[in-house]
Amino acid sequence: MKAFHYYCFLLACWCIPVFCTAQNSNQNDSIFSFETMHVHFDKDIYLPGETIWFKAYLFHVNELSLSATNFYTAIYDDKGNLIQQKQYPVTYGSCNGDFQLPLSLKTNRIQFRAFTKAMIAVDTNNVYQKNIVVYTNNSDSEKVIANMPVTVKLFPEGGQMIAELDNYIALKASYADGSPAVLNAQVFDVQKGRVIDSFVTDNIGMAQFILTPHPKKTYKLLYKDDNGNAQQIPFPSINRYGVCFHAVIIDKEVQCTVAKNRSSDSLSLLHIIAQIANFRVYKADLIIPNEMEFSSFKFPVDSLPEGIMQLTLFDKDWNTLQQRTLFIPGAQFKNQPLQITDTINLQPKAKNIVELNLADTTLTELSVSVADINFYNFSNKQTITQALLFKTQLNNVDINIDSILQLADNNKINLWLLTQPYKKYDWKKLANKKEDNLIPLDNYLSVGANFKERKVIAPDDGLNLIIDYKNKKQFYNLKPIGQTAFKKDALIFFGNTKIDYQLDKNKNLASYLTIYKTDTLAMPLTIPALKKQVRFEKIPPLVPEKSVAQFSVIDTNKISDAKTFAEVVVKSKSKGNVILSRIDELEKFYAGGTMFSSKAYQLNVIDDTLGVAVNNNIQDYIKFRVPGLTLVNGILGRRKSSGRADLYKNGPVVHDTVISPLIFINDFESENKDLQDINMKDVAYIKYLPGIAIGNSFNTVDGVIYVYTKKGNEKGPSTKGLPFVYIKGYDNQNEFINTDYSDKSLLAQKDLRTTLYWNPNVMLDKTSNKVKIEFYNNDVSKKLLVTIEGINAVGQLIHLEKIIE
Repeated sequence: MKAFHYYCFLLACWCIPVFCTAQNSNQNDSIFSFETMHVHFDKDIYLPGETIWFKAYLFHVNELSLSATNFYTAIYDDKGNLIQQKQYPVTYGSCNGDFQLPLSLKTNRIQFRAFTKAMIAVDTNNVYQKNIVVYTNNSDSEKVIANMPVTVKLFPEGGQMIAELDNYIALKASYADGSPAVLNAQVFDVQKGRVIDSFVTDNIGMAQFILTPHPKKTYKLLYKDDNGNAQQIPFPSINRYGVCFHAVIIDKEVQCTVAKNRSSDSLSLLHIIAQIANFRVYKADLIIPNEMEFSSFKFPVDSLPEGIMQLTLFDKDWNTLQQRTLFIPGAQFKNQPLQITDTINLQPKAKNIVELNLADTTLTELSVSVADINFYNFSNKQTITQALLFKTQLNNVDINIDSILQLADNNKINLWLLTQPYKKYDWKKLANKKEDNLIPLDNYLSVGANFKERKVIAPDDGLNLIIDYKNKKQFYNLKPIGQTAFKKDALIFFGNTKIDYQLDKNKNLASYLTIYKTDTLAMPLTIPALKKQVRFEKIPPLVPEKSVAQFSVIDTNKISDAKTFAEVVVKSKSKGNVILSRIDELEKFYAGGTMFSSKAYQLNVIDDTLGVAVNNNIQDYIKFRVPGLTLVNGILGRRKSSGRADLYKNGPVVHDTVISPLIFINDFESENKDLQDINMKDVAYIKYLPGIAIGNSFNTVDGVIYVYTKKGNEKGPSTKGLPFVYIKGYDNQNEFINTDYSDKSLLAQKDLRTTLYWNPNVMLDKTSNKVKIEFYNNDVSKKLLVTIEGINAVGQLIHLEKIIE
């Protein structure tokens, strides 16, 4: 795949002010910029036990970002407790992955979070967040409220109201769920007791008016909402002295007017800076000789990328006076380069074809989903265009404005921008022309080695690493860093990978080395809990219960504490018992004598040479030694009888499913399939705790399996060969399996899938500008949503949706 390199546009982004006091620059002054992210999910609502499929696009100004190689993500419950975290490699600014939701999930909403080092390098709060709806029988909604309360806020342009000057003021009216409210509003002069202006909000709950406030008067906003409720709010505080600032974009030019109501030394010289995602695109100085006098200036923006530009006005000493964001229009919504044609048959298990045709020859990367939306209302979700064009500069995009963007109504977009909080930037660097090199902040996985004791490495010695992943070996010879350490960057491996190691010369020192993964960030164990959802009488619930019931999972085997602990093996005292003494020795050596050891099934693998020879698969080994565990489709766990209620036929359809316990390999949380990567000859000790378990970073009712591999310095049977460790690499990027009913033997099975197709890596270019997407319907769907998102090599964002019914 070709890389997306577009930094050359920055060298050409320079603007010339039109008045004599401006300071020109021959090159753009840049610092490390904000990276932002959009995540395309396969659908908007999930059931417990389903898989969340996603594709993340990392964006930087007008291109896919190349600043980070590691993608960190996690899901949390509604109380903010970590459910699962993963790490994936980023390739050419994108990454795909998945989370399987636990069958035992009780929350109605989960929190998805993700970031890269480039995202948090400038702002640690610059983390992608999305709340995802999960349909369960539990509800965290508060009681229904008959009349939705309206919130009204006023936003002076620039942030400050100044007396005696024309102030452009935006109004935003919204309900508690963020939807816009329609108001009839009036500006009321309290001293004179009269209305001085009136207006009505538009279809996104916005309005704008001009007020020239008297310094000794107070003002109120009177309004009546669409429920007929009359309310009033005071105006923001009015500064007696200062500078007013107004900016608009007309004919591909930013046109600004500035006025001050006082002559002072601090206001004798003003500074203007315009920046896009921390790239300075304009700088000028401005002198306004007299108070109450307007001064204007303008500069072109036709060479700048589409998106948000931030203008900041400073006084002589670089104190911030006013700030304003503007939207620079472009061609994102004109001539979308992708066309869709389809051949649809919505009969049960029927074949469907959707064909994508690229209208031009530009390299294009896409993700495609087809979801059943027959069982829930189609929600107005945020698209890649809105997320990447606006979230670069804004803290939060609170409503979907794609309809405004589609209409290319730049005035309405900039009115909306007046009401949005924006991200901060380091204006001192921009003002002083300090530049930071745009270099990658990480380089995939890194493995380090150092000595547990004070040892000195000969300068000409080296460390040999053999990375053995699924019988594919990579060999590296590392030279020492100083006299005590080694490090290797730019490694890509998945799951739990075996790494053999040995020194070139002083081989006896290898046993003193500690091999570990370096430079890896961890997601927080807890985040803020979600607020209770408030249901309003006028808004129907997202999920109509009668239609979703056919898909809901029925738990017919609820775990009880009595049953769980009845299965636990309780050890007798180990004194005098050779077998139990050996178990205690292994527990302390590998697990440090962790909690639950007295309540767990504990397997001495290191001494069990016959058992290991017979059961070379670790899942089989555990299954035959722990009562209650089974192996189904490669998943080791506890068998569970479940079903999905079917509205079209009487009675549930019963399925055999497996509830997987949590898996820890060498105390690192892993996945069930990671067990398949481990050679039984390398395993020393296994511990299984059934039922309820609570640890530092988890709590579960489904049990925990701990697997410990040999360290190389065990007491007991010796091991031959090089010393080795198992290190957890990236989480596996699973492949979505499309059901294929051309195999007639599958037609008898019940099909209630809600995601019918998912492909995160569709590539189109001039040599292959067409692709056919084939998928089969489930048994019940009559309404499907096809969603296509992506980006091409010239930075154009692509979003297409089509409802098929």
